[in-house]
Amino acid sequence: KRKGKNNMKIANEILLKIKVLLSQQIEAKGRASYAISKNLRKINQEIAAYEEFRNSLVAKYGEESENGGHTISMTSEYWPDFIDELTPVANESTEIEVYHLSDSDFDNIFCETWTPADYDLIYQLLVDHSEDK
Repeated sequence: KRKGKNNMKIANEILLKIKVLLSQQIEAKGRASYAISKNLRKINQEIAAYEEFRNSLVAKYGEESENGGHTISMTSEYWPDFIDELTPVANESTEIEVYHLSDSDFDNIFCETWTPADYDLIYQLLVDHSEDK
């Protein structure tokens, strides 16, 4: 299998989820560790504008939290407005250059808190599937 770089288009909301997953305590060896670090750095750059936008909407529609920030819950009367404004930008795709791994390199990744769905999402992102077709 071919390894290396490849451009992908990924919805902002999915990129944000991937950022959260890759920011957790992950045990990774060799190339897997390098790939996680490299991809996380790229994702942080690409997702910054979306996170700013999302945070501004939380501040606009949410309530002040104890730590001085803002929060919004699905039970808020403003939730539908928040979602209406956020959704188009959340669904917008961002092109990102992904540093890919082989299947065997991916096998060197472990995170205690990830669900099978989380592993699948990271697998879809990090492993090059271009030769599967």
